[in-house]
Amino acid sequence: HVCRGYSTMSASIVSAASACPRGVNRRAAPARPTRHAPPTVRGPRVVARASIPDPTPTYVEVFDGQSGQMEKVLSQGVEAVTAGGLDWSFRVGVPADGAAAAVPNKVIFVHGAGLVAFTYSKLMKEMQEAGFQCYAPDMPGHGGTSKPAPGSDFRYDAASYSAALEAFITETGIAAAAPVDLVVSGFLTSQAALLLAAARPALFRRGGGLNA
Repeated sequence: HVCRGYSTMSASIVSAASACPRGVNRRAAPARPTRHAPPTVRGPRVVARASIPDPTPTYVEVFDGQSGQMEKVLSQGVEAVTAGGLDWSFRVGVPADGAAAAVPNKVIFVHGAGLVAFTYSKLMKEMQEAGFQCYAPDMPGHGGTSKPAPGSDFRYDAASYSAALEAFITETGIAAAAPVDLVVSGFLTSQAALLLAAARPALFRRGGGLNA
């Protein structure tokens, strides 16, 4: 529809449309296409701090040579969390369903340089059977945890490892309710854990070293 009084070529379509009397139909602007969120890429489960203190038991099936049957055996789950600017992978193992828990009952295992959290899997199982909740992170530069590039803020020295481990403990809330027991083995990364225990004794109840 053309509105009277706006016959000159200089009048814009928008101006002409706004000056039309009532009753003149205006073309609706085309609807904007709906933007859909990008597909979710599933990766390691990032654990919220509130869910760490009470994880559920993890079991695996192994073949029993005597019975010839697959049996359910207590094990650990692998979780992920971001702390101190690093993405951490760590093992979590808790007592079996219905088992009595030790009080206080949390232990953190810190491996030495060149090793990973899986190093402790057998010992963790024994501790779980004794009623302990067990946590073992892959230290930075190892396993599934971030491996910062040389020259970054993370210097791969005792101070960096100590600060990173404290950030991990704080973010996961492992020592939020009570100090935890510390088990270390090997050198460098584990030594950094001992330095953290000396600097922050409120985080730890007691400590022990293996092959250190």
